[in-house]
Amino acid sequence: MIETKIFAIFDRELKKDFAPELSVDLNNKEVELLLLVNKYPSESMGFYGREIGLEKGSFTYLSDLLIQKKLIVQTENPIDSRSKLLELSEIGVMISNTIRMQLDSYISERLKIFSDFEVHQLIFAIEAIKNLYEKFQQSHLMENE
Repeated sequence: MIETKIFAIFDRELKKDFAPELSVDLNNKEVELLLLVNKYPSESMGFYGREIGLEKGSFTYLSDLLIQKKLIVQTENPIDSRSKLLELSEIGVMISNTIRMQLDSYISERLKIFSDFEVHQLIFAIEAIKNLYEKFQQSHLMENE
């Protein structure tokens, strides 16, 4: 049996104790949402909620916090008027980019315990898993058509 929980555990441990130095106070979920909206702009609130793993009410509360802090904005969905899209504000883009740079630096520092060969193996393994996941998603999309 493949131990799939190791991916989430490794990711969590790699980012453990990461605390970005910012001009605004953000909790871990707020940081996670900002990075997600930066990576996947203009997606529905449902998309972000599923990605973060929060129920609708909890996610709405989280997004409202970032809207109040003027880091994200809610826009109308031109395709479906029942759903809202989220985008980063100008300040949200700057804060998100700062977080990303600090997180990349933090992770690089944490990975220094590994040899260059081990880091290359890790990167190769992550890319392989990412490619397999995309193939897996495609096969499920084709099944549902």
